[in-house]
Amino acid sequence: MRALGILGLCAACTACSGKDGTTDTDTGTTAQTPPECRTYTQPIEVGGRIDVDTDWLCNTVPYVVNSDVVVADGAILTVGPGVTVQMASDTSIVVGNDIDGGGIVADGTARPILFTSSQGVQSDGDWEGIVIDTEATQAVFRNVTVEYAGDETQDGSAPGEGGIVVLGFAEIVDTTIVSSASHGVHFAGEGRATAFSGNTISDTRLDAIRIPAAQLGTLAGPNTLDTQIAVEGGAITADATWADVGAPYRVEGPITIDGAGEVVTVTMEAGTQWAFDTGAGIVVGRDDTGSLQALGAAGAPIVLTSAQATPAPGDWPGIQLDVNAMASVLDHVQLHFAGADSTGATQPTTAGLTVIGSEVTLTNSNVSDHRGHGVAFLQGGSAADLSGNDFGSNELADVSVPADTLGSLGANAFASDGLVEVQAGTVTTSATWQAVGAPCRLLGDVFVQGDGAAAVVTLQPGVTMQLAESAALVVGSGGPGGLVADAAGGDPILFTAVGSVKPGSWEAVVIDRQATEATFVNTVFEGGGDPTGDFNFAGEGALIVYDAAASVTDSTFRDNANTGLQLLGDASLTAFSGNTFTGHQGRPIAANASNAGALTGSHTFDAGDRVEVRPGTVETSATWSDIGIPFQVIGDVVVQGSGSPVLTLGAGLDLTLGGQVALVVGSSQPGGIVADGTADRITLRSTSTPGAAGDWESVVLEADALDSSLFRAVDFAHCGDPTSNTEVPFATCVGLDGVDASITDCTFTDSAGHAIELRDGASPTMSGNTFTNIAGDDVNGP
Repeated sequence: MRALGILGLCAACTACSGKDGTTDTDTGTTAQTPPECRTYTQPIEVGGRIDVDTDWLCNTVPYVVNSDVVVADGAILTVGPGVTVQMASDTSIVVGNDIDGGGIVADGTARPILFTSSQGVQSDGDWEGIVIDTEATQAVFRNVTVEYAGDETQDGSAPGEGGIVVLGFAEIVDTTIVSSASHGVHFAGEGRATAFSGNTISDTRLDAIRIPAAQLGTLAGPNTLDTQIAVEGGAITADATWADVGAPYRVEGPITIDGAGEVVTVTMEAGTQWAFDTGAGIVVGRDDTGSLQALGAAGAPIVLTSAQATPAPGDWPGIQLDVNAMASVLDHVQLHFAGADSTGATQPTTAGLTVIGSEVTLTNSNVSDHRGHGVAFLQGGSAADLSGNDFGSNELADVSVPADTLGSLGANAFASDGLVEVQAGTVTTSATWQAVGAPCRLLGDVFVQGDGAAAVVTLQPGVTMQLAESAALVVGSGGPGGLVADAAGGDPILFTAVGSVKPGSWEAVVIDRQATEATFVNTVFEGGGDPTGDFNFAGEGALIVYDAAASVTDSTFRDNANTGLQLLGDASLTAFSGNTFTGHQGRPIAANASNAGALTGSHTFDAGDRVEVRPGTVETSATWSDIGIPFQVIGDVVVQGSGSPVLTLGAGLDLTLGGQVALVVGSSQPGGIVADGTADRITLRSTSTPGAAGDWESVVLEADALDSSLFRAVDFAHCGDPTSNTEVPFATCVGLDGVDASITDCTFTDSAGHAIELRDGASPTMSGNTFTNIAGDDVNGP
């Protein structure tokens, strides 16, 4: 073998410039061979420091490197097409390891260049590799093969192991790296690629590529890689595209995506696969603005999963979009096995995807097998779109969302035990709560109320709302709000309990005094009426209307504690028909005397059900209608007001009254009563069964009662309680205090006092009345 010192070789080969060529039998291309280089018949020995531009152009014999080659002082080493460089054991080529830098150009476009082992029996790790150091000014590898390098004991000036180690920058295109004892290409420190595609890396002991996260965007594809790409954690502070380079990525440490005054956007290409080590996750927008665009496709999803051989929920922290994250998008993403405890974000949590005070689009993705939640929205985090996803096997709820974000969820697919968890809070803008594919569970009180403009929540047909113990949905409490639950022609809207349905499992849906609208059609209320709820109302029920108006039609109330529907204060019903009440521990309906007139229409009840009418004053004209069950009055009712209200007892009404209860008309202001049972007789009787004389007090028309008051075809029974507690006691069924009313075709049965008592010149019109078992007089008076 002919030996040539490095300077002599430079002089000899720099002068070589013939036009003769040899043909590459593999490619059919012609590679130029300098004529002078053909004089070499033995390998050319090289080594040492290169500090002037140097060409290795001879392709007829190999260059044999017997000692480390160091390219420095701004020199450029050019390796020509077809050249073979044989590296002795423990040798390396180091480019640019001083302040003046240096470069290497190995362009094998015309004919492949080979860097290989000089050993007779070659094996991986025979030599150290090529190191592009931090001060390198140029590094080009095109159509180059680097084989049997990667000696793990390499002593180059830079940390790193691989066939090619890049601490500065390098162009690596259409290059093959094979049989490395460590990595194929190792980008270390700030090492990056100016171009990287069309490469083949195989048979490496470690990773095909190792690279810091900050430089990951310098890789491109396609490439052919038979092992993974190792990604070191770190901060991303510039826009980057993480390409489908040709192998899965393994992320070894946490990655943060933060700008410095500008939004830094990282884009994950479709088809990329990411495996995360313990403690390795992605946090976007923690300290400054950042955005993640994970844009998969139907046939090429992005996969984000655990790097463990046997993956399990909680293997890695997951993806966290922090308070400064901007409009991140995850589309056609598969996100699995995350939810490890994390302190890398503003608010630690356990979830596959955590959205903290920012907005995300999550569509067409699979989110499953996470410790904690699948997706957790915190501190006002919201979704621009969350639809078309598949959730399953998450330890807690598949989605945990603030109440004011629930409207951003669309339809998704869930496992049979799927759940959307709704955090307690206030909905301040109008929203539509869709049938997302799983029950929505209210963990605590949710208020629907705007600040100025009304916030109206619309529930789509098929929505299931589970309310936790003592939880209530309150509309219009501290500001204007509305609730529209209209499932006409669709699947019912369901308000229900968590788990098995038991009366009193949750508190109530409350329509409060600032409600602007409340509509319920084909809506089911079951398991409500918790009497220990912390929302302070005078009564309990599944649906409470308080000083507001509501429409309730074709709906079902079942298995509620106390009552199904309660009307409190000045509540009213704009429509009420076709409802079903069943299985209540108390009364299916409770109303004040002042709003019992809102109860109309035909409904279905259990045998023995009654409407509970609470004591109070009827100040505007109203009709108590026969809705299919008795009205049970539990305290004195007074009919009077400045507008001379008239209470009408509708045909067929069955009115029951408890002990010492009286119906008083015109006590201190004008008022009237009309009870005409001509079409269907009206009954006033005892609440008790069987009733007895004196079970209730009387109907008293006092001095200001209207003379137009009348009783026709009314059956009075069990009245005349002698322990009357009204202002003007009457031990009678009907008492008239100076009032000329009409009492005709009525029956009086089982009175503990008189049947009719007249005072102060009362002169009623009476005819056709029947008296049975009256303890006093049938008619007592002048």
